[in-house]
Amino acid sequence: MFLFKSKKLVVDCFTRFPVIAAEYPIKRSSKFTPEWWKALDTHYEIPTSIGFGKKTRTMKHCPGFVDLYRHSWTVPLWTDVTIHTKEDGNYAYFNPNNIDFINTHDPEQTNNALSDFIHLKFNSAWALREKTGVKFLYYGADWSFLHTYPSIKILQGIIDFKTQTNINVNILFPKSDGKYEFFAGKPLSMLTPLTDKQVSFKTHVVNDAEFEQISRTNPLFKNKF
Repeated sequence: MFLFKSKKLVVDCFTRFPVIAAEYPIKRSSKFTPEWWKALDTHYEIPTSIGFGKKTRTMKHCPGFVDLYRHSWTVPLWTDVTIHTKEDGNYAYFNPNNIDFINTHDPEQTNNALSDFIHLKFNSAWALREKTGVKFLYYGADWSFLHTYPSIKILQGIIDFKTQTNINVNILFPKSDGKYEFFAGKPLSMLTPLTDKQVSFKTHVVNDAEFEQISRTNPLFKNKF
């Protein structure tokens, strides 16, 4: 009987900003577990009818949560940004690095299905490539927003990095007057590989021309839905 070690899949992560590559790279989600979860004890006591405390496990033992962070990768936000929303659906944003990275889609693209929200797209500073076309579940780092902005919704999807490269983040904000402050380095979105093979992420810094070339969508993607 011969055992062959499966080849590790490599996701190459390209950015044109050296500081983002150095300070805010895509990392294993185990590096980004929420502070409230880190502070949990492993057990707590429940009083019983005879007065003795019964030890019960906390969420530190939740396999769904632990495996989520063990088998995923987190994309941290790459700049500070403050967003002001208005009840009429308008918005404005400011970031100290003057990076123009937030826009929205025309409502006709969804036949106004999102008209009850303010739909903003964070255009990522990253372009990702992977040769085999393995799929990834892409979704928001919701556990990290639990105590800050639970009312926002980060939309999820399944993507691959053979037919496309972007990891833009689509967020629905309440259509109301509000102020939202996001900080560089904090978890924004997560990627879970839909494979049992080992996956690694490698960071590369490229120039503007190289980034534009890498970012071009591959025509292999076909919608047969």
